Amino acid sequence: MRSIFNPSSPAYSILALILTFRAQIIGCSPGDYSPGYQRCVNYCNFENCYTVDKEPKQLPFTLRLFHWTCTDNCAYQCMHDLTQKVLKLPRAVPKPGETFEGWWDEPDWEPGTELEGLPPGRIVQFHGKWPFKRWHGIQEPLSALFSLLNFLAYALSYRIMKRLIPTNWPLRNHYLGVAIVGMNAWIWSILFHCRDKPWTERLDYFSAAAYAVYGLYVSGVRIFRLYPTQARHYIPLDQRLYIGSQLKLIMSATFLVHIAFLSFGERFNYKYNMAFNVIVGVLTILLWLTWTASHSHRPLKSFNNLDHDAISASQSERSDSLPPSPSHSSEPSNSPPPSPSPSHAFLSSGWFSLLYESIPAITDTGIQPPYVSKPIIPLVCLIGAGSLELLDFPPVWNMSLDAHALWHLATFPLGWIWCIGFLAQDAQWESRFVEGITPPASRSERKEDISQKWQRPWL
Repeated sequence: MRSIFNPSSPAYSILALILTFRAQIIGCSPGDYSPGYQRCVNYCNFENCYTVDKEPKQLPFTLRLFHWTCTDNCAYQCMHDLTQKVLKLPRAVPKPGETFEGWWDEPDWEPGTELEGLPPGRIVQFHGKWPFKRWHGIQEPLSALFSLLNFLAYALSYRIMKRLIPTNWPLRNHYLGVAIVGMNAWIWSILFHCRDKPWTERLDYFSAAAYAVYGLYVSGVRIFRLYPTQARHYIPLDQRLYIGSQLKLIMSATFLVHIAFLSFGERFNYKYNMAFNVIVGVLTILLWLTWTASHSHRPLKSFNNLDHDAISASQSERSDSLPPSPSHSSEPSNSPPPSPSPSHAFLSSGWFSLLYESIPAITDTGIQPPYVSKPIIPLVCLIGAGSLELLDFPPVWNMSLDAHALWHLATFPLGWIWCIGFLAQDAQWESRFVEGITPPASRSERKEDISQKWQRPWL
């Protein structure tokens, strides 16, 4: 096995790209940089936390449960007291060419005033976050609630996928791993939004990156069929398994270097972390959309009309060389070839054509899966939900709902749609091309089976 530190290996190039990404130092936020806030926090700490002649005030149990300290509580109280006072003032409008990012350098307030450094009528961030109103010690209640919904969606999907996916299908554990890694990511998201601590923040970000990297790895293994299958493949099995092991090594090394890069820096590089997740997510989306487009113009057959024995017989003889046309019919057809779909014509032109043509050419059954369009809905919705993060508006609805909370709410049904609506069906379809696996049941039987499992998903 070639070392990842070999300059000629693809893993070396990926690791070098990540290691050479320059860090962006994140500065203070307008709120915690303002002199008025700093004086408020210092006075509160002196009166309540650092007194020598009397004991510090005892915090309620719910605050102590979520590890709120006296100093943390002072910062929270000052943040909300100043925000409420600022919002009672007329809204400030910046002058032409002036931005609010520079207002705390030359504040409109007289030096020494309570609201010095805070723009009138506007909500600003403190310590990189909006001033959310906590609920019984939970720092961001709605984000934590929506993260819990996402966790439950993946947990329920895992229970149902265990029954729908054939037990001896080669990628069974890979697909179940999607739900497991997803549950892990949302667990840490819940904890992070309950209490923003350095360790909960990093575990939340690292778990999200693990889900993105694992999703890209599973996509590559499935789309290029880097596992034993009877579907016609122009790459020998031993080479495919070797490529799969190399892909696993590359993705694991990429994830570990990503964590190391963020862990050992002077400050957590938020911009790099977001860029990493966006790049990995876009690659995964492009792979699946290309797979959908490359199979959408093929003959459509359902589970019941698929002749498994005929396909197995036609695919039993494999050639080491690329045949001129992948076809499963033994008789010549006089019918004209089907006209390409708009997505086929679009993706067949430009730089994307190489990837588009390679997917059906390398791994081809010659048949369009009945669920070929299923990845489009969750992937496109994921892009739309991700755009909510760009809004980044101040919290509304009693200072609890912001763009990030809406992002978690929008992703809630997507995990279910992806796992049950696509991955489970894909596993049942692909199991027909793996020797020794019983084909899926009829459509009516599968609907009844899913209905029963929905009623008792915990079994």
